[in-house]
Amino acid sequence: MNRAPVADAIAADIAAQALAAFDGRITREEADRFAHEAVESLRRDGWHIAAQRECATDDCTRQASQWRTICETCRTHLRRTGDPAKARAEPDWTAVESAARERRPLPGMTPQERRLAGVRMTGLGLSEAEIADIFAVKPRTVRRWRAQERDATAQEQ
Repeated sequence: MNRAPVADAIAADIAAQALAAFDGRITREEADRFAHEAVESLRRDGWHIAAQRECATDDCTRQASQWRTICETCRTHLRRTGDPAKARAEPDWTAVESAARERRPLPGMTPQERRLAGVRMTGLGLSEAEIADIFAVKPRTVRRWRAQERDATAQEQ
């Protein structure tokens, strides 16, 4: 990765600020020399000068994590599902229905899909405790899932 354009842009900004601060008491060449010396001094002191990158995942607008090409959200989804785009995708309704029907979570289900399957199991007559056991969560979590679903349904109406 070529960092020179970023350092040059920072040096140009420092030079412009120096010219404004000294209000004509220094020349443009002196401001440029001062700015480049400042950037080189930062580099010698171990500072890393680089632009912030956007996440490389399609349609993701978050900033990439430091030293990485993707953001933490996409990285988590990549580890969990093998597909970083799953972070923004619609829930897999087939997985939700299968999990509810089979009364077990499927591997790779996102938290949203687990919540939807838990709410679907409520519709099938399972108790809070049964759903909590299936998903290895506390009954309070199941109550929260149900409340979120009620709130979402009420907002749609």
